[in-house]
Amino acid sequence: LTWIDDVLGLTSSQPTDLSSCEYDIRVMDSPSDLRNLIFDCNKSNNRSRLLAGYCWPWLSRNDPTVVDIEFPQTDFSMKWNLTSDGSGWMIAPNSVHEVGCIHTCQGLEGDYFGVIIGPDLAVEDGVLVGSPENRASHDKSLQGFKSALKANETEAQAKADRLIRNTYRTLMTRGMLGTFIYCTDPAVAAVIRSSLASSGYEGALADRTA
Repeated sequence: LTWIDDVLGLTSSQPTDLSSCEYDIRVMDSPSDLRNLIFDCNKSNNRSRLLAGYCWPWLSRNDPTVVDIEFPQTDFSMKWNLTSDGSGWMIAPNSVHEVGCIHTCQGLEGDYFGVIIGPDLAVEDGVLVGSPENRASHDKSLQGFKSALKANETEAQAKADRLIRNTYRTLMTRGMLGTFIYCTDPAVAAVIRSSLASSGYEGALADRTA
C-alpha cells in the first residue's frame, strides 16, 4: 500500500523496501497477456477479475452486441461489467469475461486482479499524473469538470488529477494475493517498473514466471 501511494504520487514518502515482499506484482506487456493470466488465476476458486480505468465509452449499454474495450492488433475485446451482476460482480460465474471499473469494484476484494491503466494516467517530469481529458465523457465522477475549468482551471485540474490517481489506488488494491498491470502508455509502465526495481522488488520484470 505504501509503494502504491508513492508510485501514484499520493504521498511523498521515502522509497518503499519491497525486497522481501511476497505479494505478486507484475507489469504486463500486452492486454491479452494480462487477461490470460487472470483467467488462469481464476480457474481454481473464481476469485480473480479484470479492472480498468474509466477511459472507454460504455457502448454496450445501448447495444449489447458491441464490445467496450478493444486493443488494435491484439485479441483483447471485452465489455464493461456495469449492469449484469450488480453487487454480485465478484462472484458471478461469468464476470471474469467482463471488465470492472471504479464504480463496480469498491469494497470488493479477491485473490488476483488485473488492472488496465488507461490514457487518463500519464507521465510528466518523470512522475505519474492524471489526464482527465482522456477519461470517458460520461464518467459521472468527473461530472462538471469542464465547467469547473472555466471557473478555476488550476483548482479543477488538481481535483481531477487526484481523483484519477485515487481511482487507480482503489483498482490496484483489490487483490489480496497479487496485482497485475497493463498500461496503454509505455511511459507509465516504465515508471512503474522503475519504481518496483528501485524498491528492490525481485519480480519487477514483465516476463516473471508464474
